[in-house]
Amino acid sequence: MAKIVIIGSYNRDLVWYVKDFPVGGQTVNGNFASSHGGKGSNQAIACGKVLRDPSKAFFVGAVGKDTFGDEILAHYKELGIPNCIKQVSGVPTGNAGIYVAESGENIIVISEGANGMLEPSLVPDLMAVLVKATLVVMQCEISPDNTLLFVEVIRQAKARNSGLRFIFNPAPYRADYNFSKILSITDIFCPNELEALEISGTGKLEGICDDSMMNALVEKMYNLSPSLKFVLFTLGSRGSRIVQTKSYESRTVGIYSHGRAIDTSGAGDCFIGSFCVRLMELAEESARGPSALDDINTIAEAARFASVAAGISVTRKGTSASVPRRQEVDDALSRFSGK
Repeated sequence: MAKIVIIGSYNRDLVWYVKDFPVGGQTVNGNFASSHGGKGSNQAIACGKVLRDPSKAFFVGAVGKDTFGDEILAHYKELGIPNCIKQVSGVPTGNAGIYVAESGENIIVISEGANGMLEPSLVPDLMAVLVKATLVVMQCEISPDNTLLFVEVIRQAKARNSGLRFIFNPAPYRADYNFSKILSITDIFCPNELEALEISGTGKLEGICDDSMMNALVEKMYNLSPSLKFVLFTLGSRGSRIVQTKSYESRTVGIYSHGRAIDTSGAGDCFIGSFCVRLMELAEESARGPSALDDINTIAEAARFASVAAGISVTRKGTSASVPRRQEVDDALSRFSGK
């Protein structure tokens, strides 16, 4: 039975690995690779690979009736991850051009393709899945209007399933999203610091986003939605910070280095997917059930697990391909715990 439902994009990643990014008018040589991507699908595949039972994940997406669409359907079957990936006519599968420098930094250009067609009417059984789930996750790679249609379905599902928690990852940031409506049903909001600044209307980041600035951002987001429980800031090489919106109680989770970072393009999605896996497991393990997800210590434990998984992923090339299997994460956790 699906416990983690991920609604979002699939893109075919077309990746060029270069020494340094080209500047205007410059041509550089690089190595090319093609792989599965899209923030929604990356997070779903991360869930499936890290879960002990991949059937507890469920992905909702849309692709074209083309080779890329056929290949991702076959890939999900191979991974054993349940899904409702609809092939739609008249548009290509979404794709992303990714340029990765030797430093591990990346530049990404996206063409949404079939992702722009994803809406609840394509998934008539979605409510039946949500009323039995623990977590539902979305991002910013499908159309703003259709995102709000899904938000309304999730609102109805939460009314029927008191144990359902909604996680929203506002990546990549888009100014045309109605974040006040999205936040109105969100339990855990997972921005990076730049996304948080944009959404809160604070302005541009100058220097490091410190604790006082993060608290100010949390206050602004809480004012948009008093039902919001936690903001989980992902801070790249500085780890992550969880803030409880009403009390400002916080926890900081560091990074767990497994070697030199060679490709960071899938790290955020690996973090979100792995975070959801451990969060769902902690709810199942707790005598309190889903109410355990309202405890900041539970959120912090899941974030620590996710940080270990993401730390492994950046040492490998690719987005979803770089996600570690569960045994690797457990082994790494044991090593770090023993230090």
